Amino acid sequence: MSLGAKYYDLHDILAGETAIPCTLQTHVNSCGKLLDQSSEHDNLKNGHSLDIPLWLANDVAARNMVTVRLPKCYGKKMREKMRAGPGCEDLKMRCPYFYTVALGLQPFVYNDDALAAFVAKTFRARYQELLSKAHTSDNGVEATKVQSLICVEEQCLFEAGRISMKATEDWRYKVSCRPTRAQAGQKRRLDTGDGAR
Repeated sequence: MSLGAKYYDLHDILAGETAIPCTLQTHVNSCGKLLDQSSEHDNLKNGHSLDIPLWLANDVAARNMVTVRLPKCYGKKMREKMRAGPGCEDLKMRCPYFYTVALGLQPFVYNDDALAAFVAKTFRARYQELLSKAHTSDNGVEATKVQSLICVEEQCLFEAGRISMKATEDWRYKVSCRPTRAQAGQKRRLDTGDGAR
């Protein structure tokens, strides 16, 4: 998918393995079974539909060998479900790397502003609920229930929210940081700078 700083990022590699539906724009000889496991022929004809990994879709679409179609998790039905209630939908099952894959699809759907708006709106709606649950879920059962519905990127945010809440509580209720009664009752003396107090 992306080269450079994220080349060795495990999440980026796994997101690049997401299957993307494509339609061939050219004939493919001698590797039909390799590209499409369900194919019975070694040669694939122009117009054949197949799913290929996102990293491969980037390369072959740049050479005009395939036309990339949107996966179902970004389709019209999913958009309607998200409009009804974004927090209830199981993104982990639909696409574990929902936001990263959407970003990787952007070069192919540059004329579809609706996709970018849909993903941004989904993120905003789910983000508010996610952080709220991260700060209020005290037990492991509640946190597990939340984590079963969220994608990998949201899991990172959820864990960061839980860690920051725990750190805040530890700081807030830490005994050594509280002033003692003797310290609270003492008045500060003003240092005038001439040695006299």
